[in-house]
Amino acid sequence: IEECERRDRKGLYKLAREGKIKEFTGISDPYDVPETPELRLETESVDVDNCAHQVLLKLESMGLINGN
Repeated sequence: IEECERRDRKGLYKLAREGKIKEFTGISDPYDVPETPELRLETESVDVDNCAHQVLLKLESMGLINGN
């Protein structure tokens, strides 16, 4: 959540902390960190295009999209 807040360009986390946005995940609504995520993206060191490609490959491997 800290990283999401650091990257928040719209100031939504600030508004949530001020109580101006209700039921905001990680602030007024719980966020449960997955114990075994199906995919982990290292967004600090990998560019957006590569991350998107990793997501598409994962969805394809799960049979959720067709890679053709």
